[in-house]
Amino acid sequence: MPLARCISGGNTRRGGIFHLTVKNGKIAVSATATPAPVSVRVVPAPKPPRLLQQEAEALLKACADLQVSVRPLAERKSELLEKTQQPGFFKDAAMRAATFDEIHRLDQFLSLLNSLGKGIKAFHERLGSKRWTKIDEPALRERFDQLQTELQQLEFVATGKDARDLGDALVSVSLVERTGSNRQGVEKLAGMYQALAGRRRMTAEVLGEIYDQKHDRIYLLVTGLGAFALLKHETGIHQLDHRFMERTPRAGHEAKRQDRELVRVEVLPVGGEPDKPFTKAIKTKISPLKPPRNRVLPNAEWIVSLFHEPTLRSLEVWMAGPREQAEQRAALILHTQITAGDSGDRLNTIIRHYDLGLASRVKDARSGRSTTRVDKVLKGHLEVLTAK
Repeated sequence: MPLARCISGGNTRRGGIFHLTVKNGKIAVSATATPAPVSVRVVPAPKPPRLLQQEAEALLKACADLQVSVRPLAERKSELLEKTQQPGFFKDAAMRAATFDEIHRLDQFLSLLNSLGKGIKAFHERLGSKRWTKIDEPALRERFDQLQTELQQLEFVATGKDARDLGDALVSVSLVERTGSNRQGVEKLAGMYQALAGRRRMTAEVLGEIYDQKHDRIYLLVTGLGAFALLKHETGIHQLDHRFMERTPRAGHEAKRQDRELVRVEVLPVGGEPDKPFTKAIKTKISPLKPPRNRVLPNAEWIVSLFHEPTLRSLEVWMAGPREQAEQRAALILHTQITAGDSGDRLNTIIRHYDLGLASRVKDARSGRSTTRVDKVLKGHLEVLTAK
């Protein structure tokens, strides 16, 4: 009856997701509707490179502007260094670790910005020297795009208001629901984030995964300056539809069919390695995985089950590598899930709609932007959907 009332209320659309929970002994129903059709702007294919000199000058100016705007970060680093000289600083292990971690991140950011500034200046000077011909233009355009992407990443990181934005990220990609055939939606999205990290000179390592009749989940550890800031807005529901034509055996004519997968992405900030009190509170069970699995995690050979008694949180995941390393990596996943806190309603927010197969297109629910370059999006070029 609660579900019927929610449907009959008229506030849901076809394809919506219903969430059933228990509150005060009664069933409560809430609905996350699919995004309403919006007027979207299709992103055109890139045009041939023109006016490279002017673009390089604009890039040089943008880098100089960023160097001015991040002076407070350099001041913050100086403040933290002074903090390390205060009496009793080294007695507080948690504060000591957090302070040195932030110093390291700030130093890494300022060093990258300085190095990038030199690279952009050298590129601008080369263009001005005219030591190049039309034949060199594709290579110059590629170098410009690389420098522009790196600058955009640093600009993005500089806008972060939370120290965690500079840190690493744990990305969980899991199947919520599947209608029709398995279209490897979890693998596709995990690969997309790995490609995005690679383009931003970060590392995306598969920590573990599990796929059986009940689960389909992949855990990625993305490391690099601003990894959490880059990925945190991906948290939510990603809908993948694969439309295709199928010939019916009896009628003998083709009919349109559709497979659908709803995939949930959760991005959490990694706050460091689990400490001894945390690991001592974990009950661990490790057993061989027979036969070993080889999907995105090569040679997964362990089933690791963890239970954290103080929070009653548990984890089961398939891991690769030596037994001790498998246990440590599983503990890192559970530690991050517990210390980062609950993602709340963001977990049920529609983030993106991927139309695969017939009439391929990807539409971002937040920006309202759309592109037919599905292959480019799945290779990590999310800026075509999120750029303003």
